[in-house]
Amino acid sequence: MFVLNARDVRRALPMRDAIQAMKQAFRAFSAGQAEVPLRGRLSIPPHQAVTLT
Repeated sequence: MFVLNARDVRRALPMRDAIQAMKQAFRAFSAGQAEVPLRGRLSIPPHQAVTLT
């Protein structure tokens, strides 16, 4: 597993770039050029836990 802290994320994707990417993604979705899959739910009974995929 590769773990990133907040500083690593900011270096990899500055906020300005993240906002621009989201604008493009929402435009593509609105134009029917992108799909957003439904989230899956996985129960883990022994631990009384749930994870979303």
